[in-house]
Amino acid sequence: MASERANLILHPIRLRILGELAGRALTTAQLGQLLPDLPQATLYRHVKTLLDNGLIAVHAETRINGATERTYSLARQDLRLEPEDLRSMTHEDHRQAFGVYTATLHQTFERFVSNVPQEQLGSGKLRYNWGAVYMTDEEFAAFSTRFAELTHELFTQTPAPGRKRYVLASVVIPEEEKEL
Repeated sequence: MASERANLILHPIRLRILGELAGRALTTAQLGQLLPDLPQATLYRHVKTLLDNGLIAVHAETRINGATERTYSLARQDLRLEPEDLRSMTHEDHRQAFGVYTATLHQTFERFVSNVPQEQLGSGKLRYNWGAVYMTDEEFAAFSTRFAELTHELFTQTPAPGRKRYVLASVVIPEEEKEL
C-alpha cells in the first residue's frame, strides 16, 4: 500500500494542482483558469486537502470586499516522492502512479502544443528524448546525486524578470540484465 504522502501527491487532480503551483504562487481563481475542466468545488476540496496535509502553504492573504483571498504555493519547491514513499508502494501502486504521472505530463505537453504557433515548435526550447545509458552502480549513484543537486537548485529558483517557466520531467528505469 502506498504511503499516505504518495497517495496525496499521486492523485490525478492534486498532481495537476501541484504542477501548476510549481515555482509560483496562485489563487484558487487563477488555478481555476489554468485547470478549466475542474469544477470549482472539486478544485477547492483538493486545495484544502493539500493545504491540510502540508503540501501547499498560504503564500499571501488579501482582503477583497470583506473576503480574504488566499494565494497558495508549494510548501517545498522540490516536491518529490522520497525513497521510503516508493518502497511502500506495491507493483500496482507503481503502475497507477506512473499512469497518473504520464497522463499529467501528456496534458501539460498537449496544452503547450495547442497554444504555440507551428513555427515556434522547433525553437529548441521544447525537448524530449529517450535513450539508454550504461553505468555502474557507483556511477549511477554519483549521477543521481549530481542530478538531485542540479534539479534542487532549479526547483528552488523563484520567478524573476527574464525567467520563463519550464516543466522538467524525468524518468529513470533500470533494465533487467539479460544475456545477449
